[in-house]
Amino acid sequence: MSKYFDEYDKKIFLMMNTKEWWIDKFKSRKIELLRPARRVHFNSSISQKMGAMLIWQQVIEQFSKEIIQISISYIKAEIWPTKVDLKVDLNEKTFGCIINSYDTFSIDFKDKQYIIDILKTINKNRNKIVHRIFEIEQLEGLEEYFKYNFNNYQSLLELLIDHYIHICHLLEDLKERVNWEDFLEEIND
Repeated sequence: MSKYFDEYDKKIFLMMNTKEWWIDKFKSRKIELLRPARRVHFNSSISQKMGAMLIWQQVIEQFSKEIIQISISYIKAEIWPTKVDLKVDLNEKTFGCIINSYDTFSIDFKDKQYIIDILKTINKNRNKIVHRIFEIEQLEGLEEYFKYNFNNYQSLLELLIDHYIHICHLLEDLKERVNWEDFLEEIND
C-alpha cells in the first residue's frame, strides 16, 4: 500500500470504483417479505395485520439503515482527503434510534422532513398497537393505527427508495469529478 494512503483511504477508493451503492444485497428478501404483507387488507384479522405491520416496519427500517450507511459513505468520499469518524452502530437499535440516526446522518433530500414525520408516526402507532394489545378491551380500537400505517407504508417505501437513489446519483457525480481509479492504482503499486 502507498505510504500516503491508509485503510480509510483504501475503503473510499474501492467503494468509489466498484459502485457498490447500486447493489441492493437484500432486494430478494425485501420482495419475499413484502409480497404477503401487501395482501393484508383492512378486513384481515388482527393477527394478520400485526404480522404485516411488523414486516413492513422491518423492511422500512432496513431501507432507513441503508440510507444512513450510504450517506456516511458519501460524506466520507465527498470530504476526502479529510478524514471523519462517522460510525453509527445500527445493530440492535430501536426503530426510534434508527429514525434519529436517519435524521442526523442521512444526506439532505427534498422530502426528508416529511419522511421523518411519517417514520415517527408509524413507529408511534406500532408502539401503541404492540404495547396496548392487552390493555384495550376491543382490539378493533387499534384499527385507526393500522389504517394510518397501511395507508402510508407504500408511499413511504417509495420515498425512501427515491432518497437512496438520490444519494446514488450524488455518488455518481462525485465519481465523475474525481479520478478515483488513479488513487486505487497508486495503492496497489
